[in-house]
Amino acid sequence: MLLASLKVGNLCCNQPPVKKLVTFGSQHNGITQFNNCEDSGLGPFVCAAWEGLLETQTWTSFVQSKLVPAQYYRSLDDLESYLEYSNWLADLNNERVVKNQTHRENLQRLERFWMYMFTEDTVVVPPESAWFDDVVEKDGERNVTGLRDRALYKEDWLGLKKLDQEGRLELKLAEGGHMTITEELLTGVFEMMYAEHKEEL
Repeated sequence: MLLASLKVGNLCCNQPPVKKLVTFGSQHNGITQFNNCEDSGLGPFVCAAWEGLLETQTWTSFVQSKLVPAQYYRSLDDLESYLEYSNWLADLNNERVVKNQTHRENLQRLERFWMYMFTEDTVVVPPESAWFDDVVEKDGERNVTGLRDRALYKEDWLGLKKLDQEGRLELKLAEGGHMTITEELLTGVFEMMYAEHKEEL
């Protein structure tokens, strides 16, 4: 949540300015299904009510304002409802007809942006959301539209194209399931982030 908050803060106000951003298995492009909450500790009745609201009332103002998974829900099968009723992600990703130029300008101020996708992520569905990819699953087939082939990138709604063209954006893979952050991975990330200050450290 901290890194998600940094992303939100960077897009909305960027004070203090964020210079380098790393995200791990983030739902940048949203999720297409809700995970069951049986292991959440909420209890069977609360869990059933939670899941029922998410499944049947996704686009109501109550669910959009109270249940975080609903705020990340984005399905290409119901993109019209998403664009009309999403109270967070559609604005954050500048998917509305009227674009927020401040979001783009603030993200473009990043010196570096690394986005990690986990190879066996079953929590974030689809896991390619971590790279802003669009995924359609139909009749057992998965069709993935990569970030660079999307209008979001081509028209640079968020500033990702500019970051990419200037070598400041990297899409990276991490082995394992969601948030399997090993010591080796974390060490590598810190080395990337602080490489220019290595001698000082």
